[in-house]
Amino acid sequence: MCVPAATDASARAADSVVMRLRRAGWIVLPIVALVTFTATTHLAGGRTHAPVSAHPARGSDPHGFPSAAEFGRVFVGTANRFAAEHGEARRIGHPDCVQASPGSYMCSFVSTRPGRPRECRLMQGRWTPDRASTITVTLAGRTRRCGTLRQALDSLR
Repeated sequence: MCVPAATDASARAADSVVMRLRRAGWIVLPIVALVTFTATTHLAGGRTHAPVSAHPARGSDPHGFPSAAEFGRVFVGTANRFAAEHGEARRIGHPDCVQASPGSYMCSFVSTRPGRPRECRLMQGRWTPDRASTITVTLAGRTRRCGTLRQALDSLR
């Protein structure tokens, strides 16, 4: 039996979307797991290195949210500490974050591994200190350009 071309094209398009979502999941899942586990370990008192404060410094937002720069420092410190404690060679750094609304942030950052070219990445997250994870990642992915958040976002076009 011959399958109509429209049905075959629709199936290919659906398969393509599914594959893109699966690939995105492999990028998002490790970051979400990393931040969740690290924040949980930190809150349970299981850290073995110098602490990265999960609390905003005095003079921050009156609602208790950290500045964009503080959020970036906590994000990078937490992710790198988790990686070191679990023997992972990947490290992140050079965050450039903005606070879109109270507790909501978007950051570009660089991801490096020994012997590999650096990767430019983007994350969107929420400050959630009252939950198991201090930072909840809601979006993450790779970009073509590093540097500022604007440069990273512009490279997505």
